[in-house]
Amino acid sequence: GIIAQFALEHFRRRKPRCSAVALCHFMTYLPDIQWGIVDYYGKKKTAFDYVVRAYQPLLPSLEVSKRRWRDGERLEAGIWVVNDHQRAHDGLTLGWKVLDPQGGVLEQGSKTVDVAADSSAKFHDLACTVQGKDTEFFTVEMTLVTEDGAVVAENFHTLSVGDQEQAKAHCLALHQQMEEE
Repeated sequence: GIIAQFALEHFRRRKPRCSAVALCHFMTYLPDIQWGIVDYYGKKKTAFDYVVRAYQPLLPSLEVSKRRWRDGERLEAGIWVVNDHQRAHDGLTLGWKVLDPQGGVLEQGSKTVDVAADSSAKFHDLACTVQGKDTEFFTVEMTLVTEDGAVVAENFHTLSVGDQEQAKAHCLALHQQMEEE
């Protein structure tokens, strides 16, 4: 789910240079483990909810360059809004919150945004210091709220505490080992 969400949101933020995103692995065609978000028996997998969130027509989206940050490292990310509606959404409140692995607030804020029709735009540069132990997860939550308080979109990203380069080297070593076997 996290991989699908990351990829789908990346391409959706590229609007209008990327005008469509299709999910090729929707349903698993045999009763085994595959990339489908619906299993062979028609039951939704956990990844289904991630894809539903990533396809919201009005989407607050987090742009990150990686998935892991070390304890004490600075998280720098962009907060975007993708709007597939053919109408503008003026006067929305874009809210964000970064939660540490225990649910404590590391950073939060909000701002009023005017979202153009059929658009994708960056509205905020998020920066905060990551806290946590290796292999723990922290969360970035985002909301879009109307002037009368109605929540029109919600999204979140689960990110990891750890060393990105070390994790990459570990994955490459596993790949090499599988190739040799």
